[in-house]
Amino acid sequence: MTPYMQAAIAKRNKDKTVNYNLPLQDFICQCYVNLNPNSYGSHIEEKIRQELNAMCIMASEERGDFMIANKYYEVKTSFLTQKGDSYNITHLRTWQNFNRYLFCFIDSDNQFKPNFYVVDKNIINKLKLGFMNGTPNANSNNLNVEMRATVKVGEDNYKTIVKHNLLSDTSFESLQKYMKDERRNNFY
Repeated sequence: MTPYMQAAIAKRNKDKTVNYNLPLQDFICQCYVNLNPNSYGSHIEEKIRQELNAMCIMASEERGDFMIANKYYEVKTSFLTQKGDSYNITHLRTWQNFNRYLFCFIDSDNQFKPNFYVVDKNIINKLKLGFMNGTPNANSNNLNVEMRATVKVGEDNYKTIVKHNLLSDTSFESLQKYMKDERRNNFY
């Protein structure tokens, strides 16, 4: 058996579970190590939802991923690219009825530190977007087309998200405080 075949078999048989009892940053690292890129986003989203004690929203409702204080949030997670200069936001469903995006940008070059940004949904229209699939011509008659954005650190899309971030900084503590304030403001 060749070394490549052994590596492929080992990868296929690797444990793909994650421990939701871990602290957030350790959980993110475990997702990075144990999961394929197409599946870590939903696990990190769920961990954030649990940490914030937010109400889960069923995908079939097309209202985002969770709700806090009558506001619906769509969570997008991205690890810093191997080149170390950008994040990719994918499967943007702008037609869905939610209020805000919660971006979790994980700085793979800085000990996998998560940075959080909460922006109103309409801010996504200020970003340079591309189609997830197909060409502009192929999508010209489609109403609900998933979009994507590359958020290169220091460039326009990144600056727009930073400028419109509703959090006081990008820490998880700031996200928690923001959600606590949202709950308090909705209660009165």
